[in-house]
Amino acid sequence: MPLASVLHKGSYSKGNREGGITAYDQDISEYMLQRSGGKSDVSWSKQMSNRRKTPARMRRKSFLEQQFLGKCLAYVQLTLSTELLFILRIIARRDTVRNA
Repeated sequence: MPLASVLHKGSYSKGNREGGITAYDQDISEYMLQRSGGKSDVSWSKQMSNRRKTPARMRRKSFLEQQFLGKCLAYVQLTLSTELLFILRIIARRDTVRNA
């Protein structure tokens, strides 16, 4: 794909993108014809369109959410237990000073 079709500096220019994508689609179609022995001439745009029709890796999303939640809970437990231990030490010192 031509760099001008995907790289925009300072502002987005739709004009450069369209021509580059059309040319790239033609190149990919020709490549696919050659690669498949004339059986397929699918363009890059068509490949991307087909890829986005159905959601992908849905199980991976739930796995990552579970992993993240597990790590968050472990961190919260560690933080709470550390803070609780700190508070208990302060109370113990205070009681020691009062009883002395």
